[in-house]
Amino acid sequence: MNRRQFLASTSGLFIPAAMAGPIIQSGARLFPTPGGGGGGSFTPDLLIDFDGLTPGNAIGSVDEGTGVAGKRHSYWGRYTNGYGARAVSGEAAAGKTTCAEYSIQKNSSGGWNGGSPSTNGGFGGGISTSAGVPKVYAGETMWYAVRMKFPVGFDFTTDLAGFTKFLRGSQSDPTATGVGRLDNHIAWGSGGVPNGWTMYSELGLHNQDNFLKVCDRCLEVDGQYHDICVAITPSYSDIASQVWRLWYDNQLAMEYLGDRYINWFQDGEWKTQDITVSGGTPKKYLGFADSWLSGVLIFTYWNGGDRPGGHPPDYPTQDQKCYTQLMAFHKTLATLTGIDEFGNKFINLDDLA
Repeated sequence: MNRRQFLASTSGLFIPAAMAGPIIQSGARLFPTPGGGGGGSFTPDLLIDFDGLTPGNAIGSVDEGTGVAGKRHSYWGRYTNGYGARAVSGEAAAGKTTCAEYSIQKNSSGGWNGGSPSTNGGFGGGISTSAGVPKVYAGETMWYAVRMKFPVGFDFTTDLAGFTKFLRGSQSDPTATGVGRLDNHIAWGSGGVPNGWTMYSELGLHNQDNFLKVCDRCLEVDGQYHDICVAITPSYSDIASQVWRLWYDNQLAMEYLGDRYINWFQDGEWKTQDITVSGGTPKKYLGFADSWLSGVLIFTYWNGGDRPGGHPPDYPTQDQKCYTQLMAFHKTLATLTGIDEFGNKFINLDDLA
């Protein structure tokens, strides 16, 4: 029994019933039953495929009234002054004609809404309930996945301590207070090369947590498409039930259980941390009892960007681009086809119908 299996048997927080799929056991290792792998059997609650667009056209957004329905962002996604989000050919995934290109200028914030320079389009875009993302309340689970590629030489260097904002879970409430996001950051090392992930709750009402872990299963900057899937089960009153997982290319890379136990795959084995041992305090993921998860941002600006309060700006070191083919959102456990080595279900984009 390894450290991770030991934690599973003692904490009661490993593979909650609501997240688990069927598994079989052989000796000390668990194997998933068949599921996933290009069977063409999965239809997500919302799928956005940037295929079939006119090259050069802005991806647009619902809020702006531009773009093509079902193939655009909910907000942001503007392309102006040669930067932002647009459709391109020649970079699409196999079998596709176009994809989304996200571009950002050196020494710019990448945020069109008040960013520097304000004439540029935004870096990335946001998808929310206005585009069909299902609302996810306390005790429910949102799964979302993206298929993206980053060219060789893409530099994630930021002014902050070794991480760059990437997939940012949004939440809403009836009063539209907006209390922060549940961020998945890309951790990076020398030369801005990815070497892991962070799970970062920036909910101001409940303090902030940021846990950076170096992982074997980290983003590859190789000019090839890769899949990243995230699952979040939030709570307001039952912190121990919260689950946050991240898969890279259909393999579990990192998880945060009960906002207390962190498990991550490094140096060929699973490692575990109980944050309370070092003085950490578990936090709730929702700002209010009636809050809901409402969507995801991809970047939308460069990390710190134009930071207030006398802080120096945080800008990319070079002009650069990355590409998105697919975005998927789902909240129905029974119809998920991806099952990892521990029986946890996830969005397997290879199984799209």
